[in-house]
Amino acid sequence: MPKTLYVLKVTKSYGERGEVLTKIFIDNPLLLKKYPFIYFSYKGEERRLKIKNIRRRGGKSYIVKFEEINSKEKAESLKGIKFYLKIDEFENKEKENFIDKLIIDFEVIDRNLGKLGVIENVEKGVFYDNLHVKNEKGETFIIPFVSEFVKKIDKKNEKIYTDCEKIIEVQK
Repeated sequence: MPKTLYVLKVTKSYGERGEVLTKIFIDNPLLLKKYPFIYFSYKGEERRLKIKNIRRRGGKSYIVKFEEINSKEKAESLKGIKFYLKIDEFENKEKENFIDKLIIDFEVIDRNLGKLGVIENVEKGVFYDNLHVKNEKGETFIIPFVSEFVKKIDKKNEKIYTDCEKIIEVQK
């Protein structure tokens, strides 16, 4: 299966016309309308739907209308399903919009400390983002996502090279 980016999860049906209430996992949900399809897996088989309309309900909740879903019963059958985009279908410019999501699970290697762990989450900040790195012991620590500490992102090999020994020492 190609690398994917989970973008939303259906939490329940909404109304009588086949709309669903969703939790969104990306920063700009309106970008989803520009993709021809979003995908999901059902009984081990990949399926796809087209978003007809998307509107904010509040917080990270959005109401989504799929072109193929036109009844409350069909909408209810989607409850709990996670939808994704296929990363290989993105244009290079679009990949940059999702860089914070695409580096999840990348291995983090420090210049002095060696392998630190893998990226578990990217926390959005006001001035800069933070990488949440989980090591083999299950411990999580934070590295500011700035050039002072993050020296190189190797997308091909899914590795991030850092120089953050002092930051790690402070968190121990």
